[in-house]
Amino acid sequence: MASTITKAPRDPKESPRPPVRADGSLYAWGMALPGHYRYAWGDELSDLVSVLVAAHDYDGLGAQEQLVARIQCGIRLQVTTQARINAGLMDSGTWETLCEWERDVLNGPRHMAPNMPHGFPSRDLFDGQDVWTADAPLVCLTTASEPCNPGVPPILGTARNLWVINPISDESLISSLEEIGLVRAFKRCR
Repeated sequence: MASTITKAPRDPKESPRPPVRADGSLYAWGMALPGHYRYAWGDELSDLVSVLVAAHDYDGLGAQEQLVARIQCGIRLQVTTQARINAGLMDSGTWETLCEWERDVLNGPRHMAPNMPHGFPSRDLFDGQDVWTADAPLVCLTTASEPCNPGVPPILGTARNLWVINPISDESLISSLEEIGLVRAFKRCR
């Protein structure tokens, strides 16, 4: 399958105009990409994922290669989203209200699950589970837990303060990115 990308309307109140093929048909799926300045269009959900992971032949990849591409995409989006959140926290003054260990976790490396050397302070309250309770969003990948537990965040938290990206499948990647507001996908009625 193939996808195409269009610019978003200048007026945010205006709906995007889906591209029309030479035969007059429309694409089945549309998605506002991160930043909401562009839209991707395709016939299958995998067409939209192909745009997100920047793979020229995503459908031609094997299942393992597609998973790797989705995880790499998830990491890229996790890092850039956390950086934007952190910058906003610093600008708003919220950064200074966070504990030192919370700032360390927010600024920590993104190639591994967020953790503290001895676990989060709330770990003992939740049967050994790490729990993020800071008043700042932490972005994490479900595939970052050791050992990998697909579909389950490496730590616990609320929807307000724990933003989870789940790259296990095309559907879970798109829906998790929608939940945290990075993309907006929709299926067109034919």
